[in-house]
Amino acid sequence: LSPDPSGDELNELAWKQSFIDYKWPIPEGPREGLWGRDYPPVEDDVLGWRMAERNVPAMFTVNNHGVQTFSAGTGDKLSVMIVGGSVAGGAYASTEANTYFAEFAVEMAKDGSPVEISVLAAGAWTSLNEFAAVKREFTRVNPDVIILLDGLNDLTCRVDLPLQDRVVEYR
Repeated sequence: LSPDPSGDELNELAWKQSFIDYKWPIPEGPREGLWGRDYPPVEDDVLGWRMAERNVPAMFTVNNHGVQTFSAGTGDKLSVMIVGGSVAGGAYASTEANTYFAEFAVEMAKDGSPVEISVLAAGAWTSLNEFAAVKREFTRVNPDVIILLDGLNDLTCRVDLPLQDRVVEYR
């Protein structure tokens, strides 16, 4: 690490350190590249931006609406829609199988609960993007359960507003 590290250097070190801490080999990745550079979003008239359609075996399964899907188990499946920002989208996973939602689906299926996960997410999405995504995709996905997985985007991405206004908007 240089004496005055750049954001890129710190980001890469943090990603690698998460494997070093567990004494795991450091894989290639993350799957979207550091800061999402290898997989930029595309513009969307309703959502502002979304994940681009992409089908790369073992890495991404994203349809033309920006929805990632992962399914595990056989028989009637519980349909789960997860909506949020980059974390919800599986940011910084090394492969599709290593995303939290794929691991969740596999564990559910092991317990006899087959599941199909649909993830509507993009970096820097706030609740405004998320609710627009649910409104647009709800009838297409027809989920049994919706999970809103939020971090701090509502509070940190709207720097054009005073913090108190951001809190009010989020609520």
